[in-house]
Amino acid sequence: MILERPFPLEFFRRYLNRCLTALLLTLTTVFVSAASAHSQAALALATINQISPKGVAAVTYYVSSSAGNDAHTGTSPAAPLRSIAKVNSLALQPGDAVRFLCGDVWRGEMLRITRSGSLTGTITFGSYPDPACANKPILSGSQRITGWQLHAGQVWRADLAAVGNVDRFTGTQGINQLFRDGTRLGIGRWPNLDAPDGGYSTIDAQPAGNQITDSELPAVDWTGATAHIKGMRWYILNRNVTGDTGNTLVLNASVSCYDGGCAGWGFWLDSHLATLDRDGEWYYDPAARRVYLFSLSDPNQSAIEGSVVLNGESDNLGGVILGRHLWEHITRVVIDNFDIRNWFDNGITTPVNLEKDEHSHVVIRNCAIRDVDSAGINLATWVWNASANGNGYDGWRGGRYITITNNLIERPNHFGINSLVRLSLIEDNVIRDVGLIANLNRSGMGCGITAGEGQCTEDGDAIRMPVSGDGAYTSNGVTVRYNRIERAGYNGIDVFGYNNTFDRNVIDRACYSKGDCGAVRVFGSLAQNIVFTGNLLLNSIGNTDGAIPTYDPLFGFGLYLDENAVDISVINNTIVNATASGLLFQNTTGSATGNTLFRNASATDWSSQASIGDSPAYVSMFVNNILLGARADTFTLSASDSGRLGTSNQNRFYHVTRTGHIRSVADRTLAQWQAYSGKDAASTELVSSTLASAVIFYNDTKAPKTFTLLHPWRDLNGATVSGSLTLAPFTSRILIPNGVAPYRAFVPAVR
Repeated sequence: MILERPFPLEFFRRYLNRCLTALLLTLTTVFVSAASAHSQAALALATINQISPKGVAAVTYYVSSSAGNDAHTGTSPAAPLRSIAKVNSLALQPGDAVRFLCGDVWRGEMLRITRSGSLTGTITFGSYPDPACANKPILSGSQRITGWQLHAGQVWRADLAAVGNVDRFTGTQGINQLFRDGTRLGIGRWPNLDAPDGGYSTIDAQPAGNQITDSELPAVDWTGATAHIKGMRWYILNRNVTGDTGNTLVLNASVSCYDGGCAGWGFWLDSHLATLDRDGEWYYDPAARRVYLFSLSDPNQSAIEGSVVLNGESDNLGGVILGRHLWEHITRVVIDNFDIRNWFDNGITTPVNLEKDEHSHVVIRNCAIRDVDSAGINLATWVWNASANGNGYDGWRGGRYITITNNLIERPNHFGINSLVRLSLIEDNVIRDVGLIANLNRSGMGCGITAGEGQCTEDGDAIRMPVSGDGAYTSNGVTVRYNRIERAGYNGIDVFGYNNTFDRNVIDRACYSKGDCGAVRVFGSLAQNIVFTGNLLLNSIGNTDGAIPTYDPLFGFGLYLDENAVDISVINNTIVNATASGLLFQNTTGSATGNTLFRNASATDWSSQASIGDSPAYVSMFVNNILLGARADTFTLSASDSGRLGTSNQNRFYHVTRTGHIRSVADRTLAQWQAYSGKDAASTELVSSTLASAVIFYNDTKAPKTFTLLHPWRDLNGATVSGSLTLAPFTSRILIPNGVAPYRAFVPAVR
């Protein structure tokens, strides 16, 4: 039984909370409007840090799937509630808490948070008996599939409408992911991933806009399959196959590829029974509601689960839903210490629409979000009826004073964090394996089945910070720090907003599935007044599998500043082994000081450690940077002309072989560059084959890090370094072995 509060007291408390909230928002508006851009970010952090007032929790509810009963009051660990449906019905009040038993599992139940806290107390969703237990409560989007029968050869099948499954799948749209003993299985595909060119077959011709021809197609009717078509380095289109005429596939909509149509570009097929030829590959037939699995062993001896595609009132669904579609936004809520896995859509999400206002003062912390088909965390919603209620414009928003901290996001297929938040903090999260080709299913990286290039470009970003329609609620005043991103299908961080700070993040192997992207990309004229400081940007790959020869060289940047971005400050970053330029100012203005650029341009001809494009690109300050290049056909610095640089000095230019390593109209030595430009009077250069064995040591942790040196080294000034090397957090140092084989602190990326 839920404890009821006396009406008069509750009415008074809610009235007081409204008054206090209105006062806080008024004061915040006054201070923010008077603050500078980065003072806004500081104010946001100060406000975020006050998100959890020390009010006494009014009621704590306990929930256990293993020992609970929805007939209980749930207010004691000895008599917990059982279901998330019951939790969703609770009339929670400010200060209340809902705690889920550590180690318990809830399947196919979406936690819908529609109640708000206040200045006197947040509403907290967490765990018990330990608020920080390692065996977090599991909110799983998958259900067990049983009753497997041998279909043909080594292909098994299970019917979702059969006894044993029907209770778990009735009223659903089937499944879109499959797991065996907790491991996500790869959907069947042709060609297989280990085929040439990264598992892409080549389109021979495009007879019509909605047709592609491939002479290598196996002789089966591919109607009903999904084709994933590489149209350019940066997008992969999805189309359903609606007909098959020999070697020509008829698609549900036209496709557009670069340079004269889709002939020569790559594609693969999935979602068809004929693709099953490897252990663990699967296919779901939605018409028959039947799952097929190629298995070398009896699947009845394993735990096979499928991600249940649930019906809902919003297109954005998932394990935890913040707010009610078309209705309530939420404020002062904490989501803490959940394991959210195997969802058919998002891990934590807003619905598509909210009324009157966006979320505010929401904390998402200490959660593990794994194997979701869309975004790990999706905070992008259309707010309607806002202007009529004095809450600004109607349009896309993500929320204000949002904290996303210390979460693990693994293997989402579309985005790690997709967020329009402003005046917020994204800190200490680990995001890995976003949009990897091996993990994708019918939805690919998220591009719709009729979408074009413009709607498919950003799929696979680890952190995406897009723009709203009018720009007013574009991501701004956000601090992004201490995050670690490993293997992002597209950009590690994709930035479209303004007044943001990116501080001491580590991004390793961005552009893992697509090319023409970066560890960080900044894009568009709304991207203004942004600071990057102390970040480690490593091994941007720029995958070009499936591309025509013109676009086949790997093409990944370290820091990619593009499309009229303004006033971008790049300070004390380390950028290593990008396959294209390490730092690119393209149609962008800003400054670069104290950065280390090491062995970038590792796979792309005529690129540079630092590149400055044509007007309006302009770097007002280019000072105290270290630029070390290795490939003979690449440069340390390139600028379309010397007027693209303001002050340039005290830089150190190093190249293994190229004497004319500075390119501006012509290829120049440092002396020639000085005479031509009048810049870099106090800069130095070294061109020497000894630099071929140079190694970069870097500290990617928050604490000082000491490396034991087993033999002597020299630094770039020729001084001996021996015994040990200690680096401050998020710093780096280049050393050259002193006459012996080098210790490989840095290992180049492998395509």
